Amino acid sequence: MKLKQAIIVGGIGLAIFACNPVRIVEPLKKGEKAIGANLGGAVVKLGKAPVVLPLSSIYGAYGITSKTTIHASFHVTSSLFGVLQTDVGITYGLLKPKVWLPGISVGMHTHAMVDIWTGTGRIYPTPEINIYRKWGKDKQHTIYSGFNTWVELQSMRAHQEPQPNIFLPSFQIGVLLSTPRHQWQIECKQLAIGISNQNLVVDYISPFSYGATGIYLGWVKKF
Repeated sequence: MKLKQAIIVGGIGLAIFACNPVRIVEPLKKGEKAIGANLGGAVVKLGKAPVVLPLSSIYGAYGITSKTTIHASFHVTSSLFGVLQTDVGITYGLLKPKVWLPGISVGMHTHAMVDIWTGTGRIYPTPEINIYRKWGKDKQHTIYSGFNTWVELQSMRAHQEPQPNIFLPSFQIGVLLSTPRHQWQIECKQLAIGISNQNLVVDYISPFSYGATGIYLGWVKKF
């Protein structure tokens, strides 16, 4: 399996494994803006070597209130192989972290992709929830974990076969390390929990015979 083919399959054929890290864990302040970029994806086997798919995207976010943030992205790597992909969404802060209580945020996102060669496209609504805590001398760093699920709207998949999976769940855990000007993100995600990764074009790596493990790096600038 060549790396180019793995990227194409990861970005088109098996969208459930072409996820991205959490965009917004804690809502921005009212009027605050952010730009960010991330790199990473599912871990696959190329020959005998494990390789993280180098899927990349850029995004922007804006705090419309102190509890509500909107954001939108453009997936760079997939566009290079003929697939226009984006995710747009909104994140709402249910609870701010206090003493021993964690913060909680929920979000509703939509992932959309269009193959420019065939004109076919897919849309995946994606609800999400994250629990997080602040740490460090000035509580500038954040550790979080959460759950999301892509919702499959198509009743049929390739070759007119019935679609067996309506919900495509994932679990994530990550860290946000902040400096006065920048924020750095490291996230590990277990993709497509409970969905078989056997007999696929790409050999995905997972602790079990289901789903795939994803690793992501991110950068954010707030202003």
